[in-house]
Amino acid sequence: MLVGRHPLAPSLDWGGWWATVLDTQKIVSHRL
Repeated sequence: MLVGRHPLAPSLDWGGWWATVLDTQKIVSHRL
């Protein structure tokens, strides 16, 4: 998985998009 990709350009990098999804799920899990 690539690190340091711009999170606002997910359509340009599948790995970056997936990393953003995982980060979002972690935030949601912590809030739950």
